[in-house]
Amino acid sequence: MHQGPELRWVLEGFTPETIPFARLTEYMTELAKLFGEQDAVRFLRVEDNCVAVVNKVVKPGSLSKIENRLRLVRDSHPVASRNEPYDRINTMLSEDKGRAYIKRGSAIILRFPGLPEPAADEVYIEGVATVSGYLYYLSETRAGEISIRIRQHEKPMARCVAPASLSADLKKLLFSSVRLTGKGQWKRDGDGNWSVTDLLVAKGVEIKDCSVRQAINELRSINASWDDDALLKYDLAEGEDD
Repeated sequence: MHQGPELRWVLEGFTPETIPFARLTEYMTELAKLFGEQDAVRFLRVEDNCVAVVNKVVKPGSLSKIENRLRLVRDSHPVASRNEPYDRINTMLSEDKGRAYIKRGSAIILRFPGLPEPAADEVYIEGVATVSGYLYYLSETRAGEISIRIRQHEKPMARCVAPASLSADLKKLLFSSVRLTGKGQWKRDGDGNWSVTDLLVAKGVEIKDCSVRQAINELRSINASWDDDALLKYDLAEGEDD
C-alpha cells in the first residue's frame, strides 16, 4: 500500500472516551464529503487526549486535490458561496460547543470555528452595504476572488472580497481612502449598533480622507453669497407649496 501523508481532523473539547460513537461517525461522514477524494483516503486511528481523527492519503496526486479543495473552502466568502459539508460540521460543533481544525504535519489547513449562537438581542441581516476606510491590502485567493483588507475608523474590521473582474479598478485605489459598496451582512449588537461584518464588493470609489474640522473649514472657504434671511425665504417657499 502507498505510504501516503496523513491528514488530522482535531476536535477540541472531547476525548475518545467522552464523544458518542454515533456522533463521531456523523463527523467522519461529513469530513469524507469535504475531502472529496473518498477512494483515496483511508481511516487510520483516533488519537488520545483529544479527538484526532487520522486519515492517510493513499493515492499519489490526491493530496494536492484535497488540499486545494480545503483552501477553496477556507478562502470562499460566506455571502458569495457555501460548502455544505463544512457548514454541517460547523453546525454540529455549535451543537456540541466545540471547535476543530484540519492539519497536515504542523500546518493547519482549515479551521472549524463552530457557529456560536448570537446573543438574544443580536441581529444579522443581508443586503446592500457600504464600507469606508483605508485600503491597504489586495490578494488573489485560490477561489479566484480578490481578498481586501480595509482599515475602518473606530469600527470592527469587515471581511471584504471582490470578483476578479474588479482587480484592475481596485489596484488603482490601493493605499488610498475608499468607499466599497456591494452585498453584505449586517450585524446589530446588544447596544443597538449596526456594523458590516462581510462584504462582497460590487464597486469601489476613492474618497477624500479628512477630519471633521477640515471639512468644516473647506465649507467655510466656499465663495458663496447667502442672504441674511435665506432660511426664512426657504421656509416661506415651503409654506406656499402647502
